[in-house]
Amino acid sequence: MTGNCPVHPSVTLVEDTSYDVPREYCPQCESGERRDSERQSVPSGTVPLDFKGQRDADSASWERADPKAALIERRAWNTWLVTLPDGDDAHLVTLQRDHGAVVGECVLAESGDQCPARKYNDASEPCAHQCTVRKAAFGGIEDLYGDVVEIFSAEEVGTARADYHIESAMADGGRRGGDR
Repeated sequence: MTGNCPVHPSVTLVEDTSYDVPREYCPQCESGERRDSERQSVPSGTVPLDFKGQRDADSASWERADPKAALIERRAWNTWLVTLPDGDDAHLVTLQRDHGAVVGECVLAESGDQCPARKYNDASEPCAHQCTVRKAAFGGIEDLYGDVVEIFSAEEVGTARADYHIESAMADGGRRGGDR
């Protein structure tokens, strides 16, 4: 079940079977390598999503979103594969914080077509898949791998990647290649 990365459409996802549950990932997202043109392809320029309005109106999307019953799998720092218990298709949900507002998109994982709920509703109205990830992040619910779902700020991603690489270097005692 390999496909293309939603952030880097020209990159084929790689399957990693080293986990108990195999996962797919984009080598370019994992390495943090991006060209300036790709930096603009993430949804930082989209309309802020109105989760509060969906909650207050008891909308169908908000009611349908059940993060404890849904299958949520992180694919990248801002992307999850979400399958709702009453849904037929898996959706790729992209959410991130941009200057405090949550922005993002939802597409069908298999075809890459826009989620029907996003296509036919106002741009600020999140779909049930996006509401599921938002509820999971707010409620501290874990994804498929046991990691708590968290929506990151686009501005903080670079810092987080640097911290990860520093911690990795410190964990092995700073050894390089043949130093054993």
